Amino acid sequence: MNIQATKLELIRMITDIQSEQLLESLKQLLKEAEIEDKNGERAHALSREETELLTAINEGLPDNVHSRFMELQAKQKEGGLSEKEHQELMGLVDQVEALEAKRLESMIALAQLWNISLEELRERLGIKAPEPHVW
Repeated sequence: MNIQATKLELIRMITDIQSEQLLESLKQLLKEAEIEDKNGERAHALSREETELLTAINEGLPDNVHSRFMELQAKQKEGGLSEKEHQELMGLVDQVEALEAKRLESMIALAQLWNISLEELRERLGIKAPEPHVW
């Protein structure tokens, strides 16, 4: 497997992370805060910064862009990409990489804000780390 194919496979795995898992984890955190409030304890409201970071973490590719990315990637595996499609795929790869970099930066910032490790943040939000890939 060449480096480009490996890179595309890693990006595909990252884009397959289910946003629904993150949403469910966020809902659970909010429910816990509500329960604490009902029990007379001080609920921990999210700050504006926390809200912005969580929004950035949950941001994904628009459905039509994700579908096109997956379509082009499948076509590439079959060996049937035209030069124009290849260029389009490379542009989408750049888009995905930028989005994932922003997502990781936001995760790191939120972990620092909450004074926890990145791994603990992943656990709290229900975000699975991509499987390690051997070159």
